[in-house]
Amino acid sequence: MSEMSQTPHSPPWNTTVKVVVVVFGVVLLAAILLRFQEIIPSMIIAVLIAYVITPVVDFVNERTRIPRGLVTAAIYLVFFAAVALVIGWLAPLLVRQALSVKLDLERIGTSVEAFLARPLQIGGFSIDLAPVYDDVIAALTELVQVVAARSMTLVAGVVSTVVKIIYTGLVSFYLTKDGPQMGWWVTRWVPDHLRYDYTKLGEELGTLWRAYLRGQLLLALTMGVTVGGVMAIIGMQNALILGVLAFFLEFLASVGHGIWVAIAVPLALFQGSVWIPIPNFWFAVLVLCTHGVLEQVDLNVFIPRIVGRQVHLHPMVVIIGIIVGGMLGGVLGILLAAPTIASGGVLVFYVYCKLLDLPPWPDSCVSAEREGNDVAALHPLDCE
Repeated sequence: MSEMSQTPHSPPWNTTVKVVVVVFGVVLLAAILLRFQEIIPSMIIAVLIAYVITPVVDFVNERTRIPRGLVTAAIYLVFFAAVALVIGWLAPLLVRQALSVKLDLERIGTSVEAFLARPLQIGGFSIDLAPVYDDVIAALTELVQVVAARSMTLVAGVVSTVVKIIYTGLVSFYLTKDGPQMGWWVTRWVPDHLRYDYTKLGEELGTLWRAYLRGQLLLALTMGVTVGGVMAIIGMQNALILGVLAFFLEFLASVGHGIWVAIAVPLALFQGSVWIPIPNFWFAVLVLCTHGVLEQVDLNVFIPRIVGRQVHLHPMVVIIGIIVGGMLGGVLGILLAAPTIASGGVLVFYVYCKLLDLPPWPDSCVSAEREGNDVAALHPLDCE
């Protein structure tokens, strides 16, 4: 047979070439991530926004047959318009309440100055606290001067933040608009014998993140409105700020309530109630007890009904995850610590089952029981 008549084919790579290519690819990817690490948080936020909005776009697109691009543009316009309206409505109220906190702090500063002006008597000894006050004032004055000297840096930071917001919005828009095509393109690269596991893992992780993101948003909104309303009823002067604070702190599982108490109780102690005629100390106790009740409502009513059990982690695991997430990813790492740990648990469980030749998916429970494998112990919620 002549050489021209032979069927051309691509020769396979040997093991050495494969290892070199994989190592080179990993190093190149790490170098790219290190070089452009500043945009990684914006990319993650864009993905999360797209992940939350995509089901709404799918729902409208399937029932109206309007082109996906138009549906995505309309929903994004409504979404950002609603955010702008909420910010525009809340901003003046928050500024007024923040100014009232400033005035109260000035009064508190005066009281502290008067206290430190008197010598502290301990037994037969007298301690002059005036130098302590002078040192504190000097430190605060230096801090104000530093902030004023860096005003141009602050302005540049604001401009950079605006650019990042626009960038994040555009990326999330195209991820939402072209998400199905991107998913189909990625699936094409998965080998046929791994496609079932890839699909099942995607479904399980998707269910987990959807439950966390949408559920957590609704949970935070519910808790923020509840806390703000209850604080206003009992006469807290900064109820709106505390409600907004409760909204954001609800994303910090297991530690958010403690941070809220550390801020609200001192405010109640120094400010007192607007209309309840009780001493400030007992009003602070009332705020602490009221929050204790709201925390139990949150843990036993709101979280099980709104978020469910998809992100069910021990509080100690969440706290450690928040600390590590804050060290590695800042605020974004703190907010995403819980679902990231839960996702890692799903992947570890999958690898564990594959290593021991156990079925990794809940729908395999019946067949596993026939084979004598105790999968019910591994899937206690799904094999009931």
